[in-house]
Amino acid sequence: RWVGHAVLSTTFRHPAVLAKAATVMDQASGGRFILGLGAGWHEGEHRPFGIAMPDMPERFDRFASAVHVLRALWSAEARTPPGVSRPDPFYPLVEATNEPPTLTPGGPPLYLGGQKRRGIALAAAIADGWLLPAIVSPGRPADLDYFSGRRDAILAAMDAIGRDPAGFAIVAQVGTGRSADDRAWALGQARDALKRGATGIILGMPPELGSAGVDAVAREVAEPLREALGR
Repeated sequence: RWVGHAVLSTTFRHPAVLAKAATVMDQASGGRFILGLGAGWHEGEHRPFGIAMPDMPERFDRFASAVHVLRALWSAEARTPPGVSRPDPFYPLVEATNEPPTLTPGGPPLYLGGQKRRGIALAAAIADGWLLPAIVSPGRPADLDYFSGRRDAILAAMDAIGRDPAGFAIVAQVGTGRSADDRAWALGQARDALKRGATGIILGMPPELGSAGVDAVAREVAEPLREALGR
């Protein structure tokens, strides 16, 4: 089983702190932690708490810098002194180490949530996966055509730089709603996403449904999907 989130905003934490927190999760989970990361977009997650939210393109520039800091601190060079140094206008590193290092060589899998040209290029170049940012909810039009378009764009970007897409995760998100009918709808959406090339599905659920809701989603959506995939 994997544990992770989709997606954490880069604006919430300094990337060196995030790198160390992710290292703890990687160690504690036995190498089963996935870090999902995005540039941040929701003002309601920032302004009420006094968290700075720069305008684009600075926000994306900071996001890209943070991704490179994570990779640097999870590298073999950062396991022991003198560590790694990296000039950067936002997050410079000077003989920085990450001790103890990650359990997973190179750090936990890093899934990025960028959607536009720069985000797609960054994910194609450096990430282990990409996450559909919009959560599809019952009663709303499916966003799977958008998913297909972004998937094609990522594969084209990887082809342009000569990167083999094998092992790269392309993950769709599907909301499962509140009722059995909603969950049946979600199962159909998830199956459609798999046909469109998704390598994984994140199933969303209203938190107030509690453990009974988790059980229902597992029984009515996740288990049929696993059976369909032969897992």
